[in-house]
Amino acid sequence: MKIQSFGDTHIGRVRSSNQDAIIAEEALGLFGVADGIGGLPDGAFASSRALDLIRHNCEVNASGEASDLAWVVRAANRQLYEEGRHRHPATGVGTTLTLASLSEEQMIIAHAGDSCAMLLRGTDFRRLTREHTVAAEIQGRPVAVPDESLHERSFHTLTRCLGESEEVDLDLLKVQIRTGDRFLFATDGLTKVCQRLELQAHLTDALSARDAVIRLMRAVLARGAPDNVGLVAVFVS
Repeated sequence: MKIQSFGDTHIGRVRSSNQDAIIAEEALGLFGVADGIGGLPDGAFASSRALDLIRHNCEVNASGEASDLAWVVRAANRQLYEEGRHRHPATGVGTTLTLASLSEEQMIIAHAGDSCAMLLRGTDFRRLTREHTVAAEIQGRPVAVPDESLHERSFHTLTRCLGESEEVDLDLLKVQIRTGDRFLFATDGLTKVCQRLELQAHLTDALSARDAVIRLMRAVLARGAPDNVGLVAVFVS
């Protein structure tokens, strides 16, 4: 199998700084996105530093098993927590993370936050990850009962992220890759403005991973890009 990847970020048309970061390292088999948390300081530092720490940890622990990816991410989280508290003792820093490690014919995904991983396989297009937000947690209850005490903005508050605590609760997923698979990793700057059918159409029509990212970025910018956006596409052939 051949892997082709491409990633890009954009500040958008509203924000004054870009707090999204990406990684697309075919040599290491690492692909993903991170989005610094807006309610905390130093979002750009948090997202880029998290990926730098993960890249370094993978270089020294690169066997590719799920347990190793979890170790890599959790070690990066502890380091980011310590550095964040040093920079901002009262608050620390935080970032989402949706990260894939490719080993042989398996994609292992570590996820925390509201960025996402998606997969187009033939005509089947699905989101692989779930949002870790207050709203998503409430909807996931056996009986979804609205909490009248929560302000509407609180529903978008993250329940998981990197950097805010010494330990992080990760979702770990395994996907056996197939020829023709098209993966997309994106921050919520994409999913806020582009709907499922449009995402599927752009991934289907794209001639390459680079073409897919360019198409999607244009779509976001055409809709005013109210947030930063980070995208990484991975095509399997």
